[in-house]
Amino acid sequence: MHLVMFDVDGTLVDNDHVEAMLYNKAIKDVLDIDVGDAWADCVHVTDPGILVEVVHKQQNRTLSEKEYDAVRDYFSDLLFDTIMEKPDTATATKGGLALFNELMADDNVQVAVATGAWGPGAALKLGTAGYDIKNLVMATGDDEAERTEIMMTSYERAIERSGVEQFETITYLGDAKWDVAATAQLGWRFIGVGEKVKDAPVWLADFADVDATRKALNLVAPKAG
Repeated sequence: MHLVMFDVDGTLVDNDHVEAMLYNKAIKDVLDIDVGDAWADCVHVTDPGILVEVVHKQQNRTLSEKEYDAVRDYFSDLLFDTIMEKPDTATATKGGLALFNELMADDNVQVAVATGAWGPGAALKLGTAGYDIKNLVMATGDDEAERTEIMMTSYERAIERSGVEQFETITYLGDAKWDVAATAQLGWRFIGVGEKVKDAPVWLADFADVDATRKALNLVAPKAG
């Protein structure tokens, strides 16, 4: 069995860059800290990782649990309100739904998600974009702050769900430089998606061509019927 693990933002879901603005607003409104583009230089570019590091860098202190929960909950509310008002804020990437549904139906593939976003937001975006997440193996920024740890948590859940001792192949699909770094650290195969990782050895502009994507994944197409 093969493990195919997806990032969310920019890989399965297009969120029109609104989320970064809402994230910065949540930190500003709750903690009175201007994040700006500081998140790009953070060691762990995940929702929890950025928050903790920005507070440490800008105020030279440790974020309290109460503050952490306040920012997370406020951000989740902002994202929920925005998507409910404008559902096209979170749409499936080109070809994403077709590929996802085909892989979920393939008995030789275990599909999983690993995202640095907090859980409620990740689930909301995926659901709004049309993905069926009822039985989806997923790990988020609610599980860990470090991206590799999130990915390993998703991997462990995938092993448990599939019932296998190990996967024949492990492939992660992502759209950012930190996805490249994390998969390299774990020794997993990486497929770059979109313009930001165009120099990846295996690269797809999007998932519009499902056959080409399956070829990139090294998966044999399912038999007809």
